[in-house]
Amino acid sequence: MKSLFFIVIILFSSQIHAQPSIGTTYGGVIPYEYFYTGINTSDGGFIMAGGQSLDASFSTVAPWLVKTNAIGDTLWSRRYPNIDADIDAVEEIGTGGYFVAGGNYCAVVDASGDLVWEKNYTDRSFFDVTITSDGHYLAAGYLDTLPVHQAYLVKFDANGDTIWTRTLTPTLALTNYRFSTIEELPNGNYIAMGTKANGLDRRGFIEELTPQGGLENYREVGEFIIRGMRTLDNGYFLFSTEEIIKIDQNFDTVWVKDYIVEGYIIREAIELSTGGYALAGWGSNQGLLLELDALGNTVSTEYFADSTGTIYLYGVMEESNGNIVGVGYATSNNTDGYLTKDSTSLVSTSVVEIELMPTFKLYPNPSQDVIYIQTELDLKNSFSYALMNNLGQVVEHGVLNNNLNVIDLKELSLGIYWMLIYDDTMKKQEAFQLQKN
Repeated sequence: MKSLFFIVIILFSSQIHAQPSIGTTYGGVIPYEYFYTGINTSDGGFIMAGGQSLDASFSTVAPWLVKTNAIGDTLWSRRYPNIDADIDAVEEIGTGGYFVAGGNYCAVVDASGDLVWEKNYTDRSFFDVTITSDGHYLAAGYLDTLPVHQAYLVKFDANGDTIWTRTLTPTLALTNYRFSTIEELPNGNYIAMGTKANGLDRRGFIEELTPQGGLENYREVGEFIIRGMRTLDNGYFLFSTEEIIKIDQNFDTVWVKDYIVEGYIIREAIELSTGGYALAGWGSNQGLLLELDALGNTVSTEYFADSTGTIYLYGVMEESNGNIVGVGYATSNNTDGYLTKDSTSLVSTSVVEIELMPTFKLYPNPSQDVIYIQTELDLKNSFSYALMNNLGQVVEHGVLNNNLNVIDLKELSLGIYWMLIYDDTMKKQEAFQLQKN
């Protein structure tokens, strides 16, 4: 069994781990894996967040977190397979752990990535999160109230119970609102930034809220605001689909810059220790990292290309030495999470860290119509399975919830298949060769 398992892993690695010329990819078993954001962590490393899907249509997506050390080596990887969602925002908790949120999802995990609590939704999505000074959690996004979206904030206590919510309801028909940024001010109030859109009429806005979510100040600014942040000088930096904007603490405009790199979409920005800014995005099949000075003038521009696919950068971070690092995904063959930093350990280390599980039985094999997957394990943690043909294409997948699970093969063509069983961390895996008669 052990030799068979390593044959499977080498096959996956050759398909999925085609490395771009610069940077490191993450993943290896799930065909479609991507990062939407990343942050520096207090131990000098990174945590990156996004999603995983077994098929190109992304019909079922699982949230995904990867924690690395300072040089990009994976310390742990966690997926949460019972949720059809991904992660757009992550924030480190001072006591250890992380608050994450994204499409249909909010959760708190501990320092090892294990769930503390989670919230699953069907009618709301989140784009930003913050940890408040009272030890609570605040998430910003929108509430889907067809036919429009309402901008939506929710504050949770330490146990995940809702303290209050705020919605920004459209005053005009067919106008969509959303919050894309939330931050706490030193006085305990909050700053929320977002966009309202009615067809081609799109306007950004910024508002100040009381600790209970009440409105204190509101100003429209710019066009479609993708993201913003409070700056060290107590002003604000925002970027839209068309421009970069700096405003002061009274919401008055300081300067406006049109996009300097034509044809590129900017997805994230941070303020640098130098007082300037770093932005990440993509265009023309390559990723982009853009450094600006404090006045919005270009300092440097760096592109990340891959001869066999496209690199998309969604997040940006600054290392302690001042280097700027981007995070996103690369589409060589399938799709992998991507960091614009070369790691000292790639595929070989990932294979060594995997723990084999001689704890599952699969029968009958060969089979004509159904197979059974049996285990004596206490399934407190979720295990999943993926059935692949000889081309490496996933033809069936799901979650193993019981000690005896039945998999229907009636619709499959005759031939040889591979059955992979794995846990949430992707470090415990077992593989079987299966024949359909």
